[in-house]
Amino acid sequence: MTTSGLQNFVKRFLKHRMAVLAFLVILLYAVLATLLLAGMIVSRDDVTRRYGPMHVPGFGRTASAEKRLLNIEWWIRGVEICLKKSDPTKALESFEPVGSYIPADRPITELQADVDRLYMRLDQLDQSLEQRGDTTESLPESMSADIASLEADVLTLYQPLTETPSRRGSPLRSAGDRPSGAIDFTGHSIRFRLQCWSAWSRPRLPC
Repeated sequence: MTTSGLQNFVKRFLKHRMAVLAFLVILLYAVLATLLLAGMIVSRDDVTRRYGPMHVPGFGRTASAEKRLLNIEWWIRGVEICLKKSDPTKALESFEPVGSYIPADRPITELQADVDRLYMRLDQLDQSLEQRGDTTESLPESMSADIASLEADVLTLYQPLTETPSRRGSPLRSAGDRPSGAIDFTGHSIRFRLQCWSAWSRPRLPC
């Protein structure tokens, strides 16, 4: 094709707005695919990392009171299992981060006391929920406030990561505790899950 022929082709192509729009969309997908394959946006570690308990709802959804209590129990058990190890300090230090959280750097006795206290509150709320019977009705404001308070209190067992992703040797997401989209039954992001199908595993706790 001569230079003049190429110029005529480009001129005719640019006159078709739909063709130009389609080309730009295809180009955008090609750029995103290249960046994803290169691991510049989302790496395999990002996809397989845990971002929260199994009952965390997806974007735009809300969890029932029962599932919220199960989520609270999941966070408590994460630290409790480490405390029951023969060497709790080593278990806490080797804790796999959940999103951007690791166990709080506090004395073992304090953590154990908080675990016991949080379990007592959790049991009380669980019993109150069972006594209500019909869970289709909306929760009383007092009970909803108690659950929200416990959800906030349970995070005192954890602390945000202080090291940057590059220093830790694996690219942690720093956008928050978990991705904006849904997570799967293991607490992993389901975004681009097809890229790591073989890496999926059964639900497991932090330790």
